[in-house]
Amino acid sequence: GAVALTQSGTLPTGVTFTDNGDGTATFGGSAEAGSGGTYPLTLTATNGAGSSTQSFTLTVTEAPAITSLNAATITVGDTAAVTVTSSPGYSGAVELSVAGTLPTGVSFTDNGDGTAVFDGTPTAGSGGEYALTLKAKNTTSAATQAFTLTVTEKPAIRSAASTTVKRGVVSSFTVTADGGFPHGIALSITGALPDGLGFSDAGDGTATIDGTTTAPAGDYPVTLTATNAAGLTATQTLTVTLEALPAVAPPATVPQGSGALEGVPADAAPGSTLDVSASGFAADSPVVFSIYSTPTTLATVTADAAGVARATITIPAGFSGTHSIVASGTSPTGSVLFKRSDVTVTADGGGTDPGGNPGGTPGGEEPAGPAATGTGLSVSGFDGGALLIGALALLLIGATVLVTAVLRRRRTRNVD
Repeated sequence: GAVALTQSGTLPTGVTFTDNGDGTATFGGSAEAGSGGTYPLTLTATNGAGSSTQSFTLTVTEAPAITSLNAATITVGDTAAVTVTSSPGYSGAVELSVAGTLPTGVSFTDNGDGTAVFDGTPTAGSGGEYALTLKAKNTTSAATQAFTLTVTEKPAIRSAASTTVKRGVVSSFTVTADGGFPHGIALSITGALPDGLGFSDAGDGTATIDGTTTAPAGDYPVTLTATNAAGLTATQTLTVTLEALPAVAPPATVPQGSGALEGVPADAAPGSTLDVSASGFAADSPVVFSIYSTPTTLATVTADAAGVARATITIPAGFSGTHSIVASGTSPTGSVLFKRSDVTVTADGGGTDPGGNPGGTPGGEEPAGPAATGTGLSVSGFDGGALLIGALALLLIGATVLVTAVLRRRRTRNVD
């Protein structure tokens, strides 16, 4: 008669046993993950005469699987401890390995029990993302996993730890930061800058400290902080040194000037007192007023908050001719600035010195004689004394020649 086939025992999950009714039977289906192993079964064949049995072992092979996450993050300078885990599959022990370039200072260790670990300490400069491939292998087959190891690293502030700013002058200092990972860097500041200076983060790893200040001279320490997208920070103490502008010494020759002074008349007498002013200088900076030809300082003052310097000056006694009054200082941009106006000084005793140079090129030579005695100041004009002495010398020589000629003529007549 017909043979019926049956089985007894536990089948792997996902596997079935089917009697085909023709003396054959089939194990079918798909063994589910995790069902790898051996399954002892009993097969029974039965007909009208009786039955017989057979012990049967069904073996399900299975590749191992990596069961841990496919990404991890570690930080430069911190000890790494990232564990890789796997399911064993069937059969044999699982070997774990990694392919790809690891960060400097980091290693991969297979523990021999189906786990492995990324350990070590990533070194400076190793920040970034590392694309790796993990592999789990048993005696049957292998499985792989794409794995991303991210190394975060704090940024670094590269700009100088100190800068010097001049009072009253437009100043700018650039803070720079780079490196680390991720690369987006925000810059911030704590502490008080001198009044008039501000801090602005450009959002590209740079920031600017700029502006104009007339705060008291001295050191102003502040703290700069660079923060990246991972929240890692770097700090730097920046010392802003505020210095007063030095006075600008009048040049040896009269400068051209980039504008005129206020309060300088076209004509003035020696000893005249003038209230003069000049604009365009750095706020709260020293300005020197002097008179030419050879520069003689008349006053040194401090410009106001608007950059205007005001002084009361006196035309020195003994001056005559055309002179230049010059204000010397520093502009808000930090460059040297001269303002100049010319004045015709009338000679002592009234009227313009005949030898003067009204309307001509400012400057001249200091005259000899009593007018210059004790003043030490320059006077423009004609040196008439020297010419008079020369004329008298010529007259004396001519008189001597004439007397000599007359005497010779008389001697000649006496001989005749």
